[in-house]
Amino acid sequence: AGIIRDGQDSGQLRGGDSVQFANTLIAMIDGMAFQVLLGSQNMTVQRMKATCLAYVEDLRQGSTT
Repeated sequence: AGIIRDGQDSGQLRGGDSVQFANTLIAMIDGMAFQVLLGSQNMTVQRMKATCLAYVEDLRQGSTT
């Protein structure tokens, strides 16, 4: 949550509950990594990366930068 909070403090990420944002990101990464490791045809490393980047970009929406 500290990295999220730092991003919020610097205006790079939108405001909100930094712990919730961090927990959501961690849960997404863990869940998608599990699918990748199990060989899911629907969850590739590329899709996992794109999904995580989209979430972080969403956190940037409404930031002051």
